[in-house]
Amino acid sequence: MIKEVQAYKKIVSQIPEMIKESYYKTEFFIQQLGVTAPTYYRKLKACDFTADEVEKIILLLKPEEKLLLNLTEGYEDFKNGKIENFDDVMKDLRKQYPV
Repeated sequence: MIKEVQAYKKIVSQIPEMIKESYYKTEFFIQQLGVTAPTYYRKLKACDFTADEVEKIILLLKPEEKLLLNLTEGYEDFKNGKIENFDDVMKDLRKQYPV
């Protein structure tokens, strides 16, 4: 468990550089995090983002990692038999959203 905490701390400490190297403007991160500009700059300087904020930032900066995670989870679900028939899914959707 200590390794995970250390890895998390390392990621958080790299966020300012990752943001600086990204193509996004500062206003984008401020808007996405839902914080004021002064709060954003304070958190950026102190590397004091919450775990939820870190997750949002990483998802914005590394969307391919989220895609890979979704694909991996989907494959595991398929492998473990956690799948539904297409017709059953469509029937449930039609009940939920009658057209």
